[in-house]
Amino acid sequence: MVWQLVVGAFLVLLPFAIMFDLHPSRERLDAAGHPLRRDWQAQ
Repeated sequence: MVWQLVVGAFLVLLPFAIMFDLHPSRERLDAAGHPLRRDWQAQ
C-alpha cells in the first residue's frame, strides 16, 4: 500500500519537476555559477 502512494506521488510530481527544470526563463549556469553564453538572441 505504501509503495503505491510513493509511486503515485512520484508520477504526479515528475511533470512539475520537469516543467520547472526546463522553464525557458531559467538561466543555465556553469560550474562556477555564471550564466552560460548563448550564441543566439532571445526573441
